[in-house]
Amino acid sequence: MVSNIQATDIGDTLRQLGEADYGSHYLLTYPEISVWRKIYAATSRRYLEDGSMVLIIPFYETTDSVRQTLSEEMDIKQYAQDGSLAIIDSIKAYFSEIGLMTFVDGLLKHAKSAGKTGLSVFADMGSFHHMQKMHQLLEHEISLPAKYDAKLRGFCIYNQGNFATFTELQKQSIYEHHGKNLLVSSSFSQL
Repeated sequence: MVSNIQATDIGDTLRQLGEADYGSHYLLTYPEISVWRKIYAATSRRYLEDGSMVLIIPFYETTDSVRQTLSEEMDIKQYAQDGSLAIIDSIKAYFSEIGLMTFVDGLLKHAKSAGKTGLSVFADMGSFHHMQKMHQLLEHEISLPAKYDAKLRGFCIYNQGNFATFTELQKQSIYEHHGKNLLVSSSFSQL
């Protein structure tokens, strides 16, 4: 049994993501899109202000709706213009010929050359469910380390309904490849 599974609320999740060091690889499940919006908007703002590049890979939202949500939290024009903020649709990110990890490697090099502190990636894994590529999803997750040896923070994001479709053995395998596993509720504690 994996011991790094933690039920958490929105406030505690924001605190934990805010404290995540480079090298972190977390799994985060969310109950509804409004919860996920609050989390990525606040955390992206914090990371961008701290000098990190941010890559958001949505599935249950369009890239335009992510930009709109972020615009309500901060002025994103500067970050988009200087390349600090990238938003790519999950299907394009995971199912293009280039491949996500090749793209991430390129962004890590860009972050270093641009004087950024590193790269923070929020990747919604819903496209694998939509495309019925569960075996590929499991292979992808198992191929990743529980801790990155790079200036990279990786957050694998799952809708709780999608995550519930895994068997207990599959869930355990996925949990083992993440340094932290946060099961987020829709409540919001005082920070």
